[in-house]
Amino acid sequence: MYQSLIEKKDYPALLALLVLSFSVVLFVLLRLSRSSGPPSLADPIPFVYNTAQFVFNNDKFMKRAMKSARNKTANIVQFHLGPTRTYLISGPQNIQAIFSRSSMKYDQVMLEMAFPRLYGFTAGELARFANDKSGRKTKPIPGTEHMPPEQRLGHAFEHVHYDFMSRSHHFKPAVEAFSRELHKALESKYPATGEWSEVGVVELCRQEVTTCAIAALFGPNVLALNPGFVDTFWKFDSYAFTLVLGFPASINPRPYKAHDQYVNMIQRYLDAGLESFDWDGSDVDAQWGPLFGARVCRELVKWLLGAGFKGRSVRTKTCSLYPIGSSPNICSQQPTVGQLQPTAERDSGTHAGRPFHSPTLRHSTAVKRRGNIAGA
Repeated sequence: MYQSLIEKKDYPALLALLVLSFSVVLFVLLRLSRSSGPPSLADPIPFVYNTAQFVFNNDKFMKRAMKSARNKTANIVQFHLGPTRTYLISGPQNIQAIFSRSSMKYDQVMLEMAFPRLYGFTAGELARFANDKSGRKTKPIPGTEHMPPEQRLGHAFEHVHYDFMSRSHHFKPAVEAFSRELHKALESKYPATGEWSEVGVVELCRQEVTTCAIAALFGPNVLALNPGFVDTFWKFDSYAFTLVLGFPASINPRPYKAHDQYVNMIQRYLDAGLESFDWDGSDVDAQWGPLFGARVCRELVKWLLGAGFKGRSVRTKTCSLYPIGSSPNICSQQPTVGQLQPTAERDSGTHAGRPFHSPTLRHSTAVKRRGNIAGA
């Protein structure tokens, strides 16, 4: 039929036939995609609209997807990312089920997605991690006992985080710094005048809480050296998921520009710290300091440099200490704010002559309190 129309040069009829054929195929595909499985996210222009919004406006796409999931009371929503059927999954049980049953384990996700795309590891650095089959625990996996300690990168990386973030005597000074700075910030922004103050919880978390958490974890120097660091962080955060998916910069350059801007700020902070810190001085065992903040930052930088990592991978791996705030949980980021805030609440005591109540932020609505801000 197509050949006949071409020979007759009946182009309007040929175009109509092509459109009809495409519509039939599209209809069949959509019917098949909706015939079984989880609820589907609405796609106004099938295979195009969701894909374009996912790539170019991921924040809006995720909000729309979450709203759809809530409306359909579903923890899993499917959509087409180009021709590929893709599933958005929420809920700890569903996520645990995927990683416990699938061959796509945590280390594989990190090596294939996060390390090269988010952290900028080179092929050689990726190969070093990939060749480490000994596991993350102190005792190597059976059959890998022969591996030299310096080649056990997974264990060393885990050791730095576990020792200096989970042990209270190492991390408590950072918690105390967070508590002090947040108290000052709240007292400055919401002075105890006896008047009512309306607090936007989301904005409070994005600005004051984030600023204080960064100062506590990385040290105040990173903020002093980089005006606008918090806004740059949140801009990078909004693109992190898109970066991990690996769409080329030629299609969507904005995530890469935001990433580079954030990483360059971290580099400025690291250069200043490495130049000024005395690795043979009395502060080498300090649990907190203004140059590197919490000891875990300094120890991570020390380990990365000692293990032979250089340049971008050191900068970006240091960035990984701070969580990706609003993006989906694409990799196991350290929940720093989550650690700082509850601990600050437990340890809250008397500061500046009166009790300091750390805000327990449970709702995304505005709250009102007279004088000191207390639990919402």
